[in-house]
Amino acid sequence: MTQHFAPIRSLPRLTRHLTLSVHDGWKGEVVDLSAVGMRIRTVLELPKGSEVEAALLLGENISIPIRARVVWVKPADHLAQVPAEIGLELIEISDAYSHLVAELFADAT
Repeated sequence: MTQHFAPIRSLPRLTRHLTLSVHDGWKGEVVDLSAVGMRIRTVLELPKGSEVEAALLLGENISIPIRARVVWVKPADHLAQVPAEIGLELIEISDAYSHLVAELFADAT
């Protein structure tokens, strides 16, 4: 069952370093995540408002597909070799994602 949530920025965020793979092969590093979104670091700069279909990579042959909307972008500083940061708001929240976040928060306590 897929859940739909209104964005609530006050939800707790958890720092976890996971890999996000976008459908065209680009990858980003998940900096932190919450029940409704995540912040990623990547060389790929996506426009604010665009929709992204991607997958969280959890190990060999294990991934969780996500659909998200770009809600903010901090552009890369190529001279300083600093990648872009992108805020993603999940459009649909799958049971698999909800379980992953619950497990990560449980492990953090």
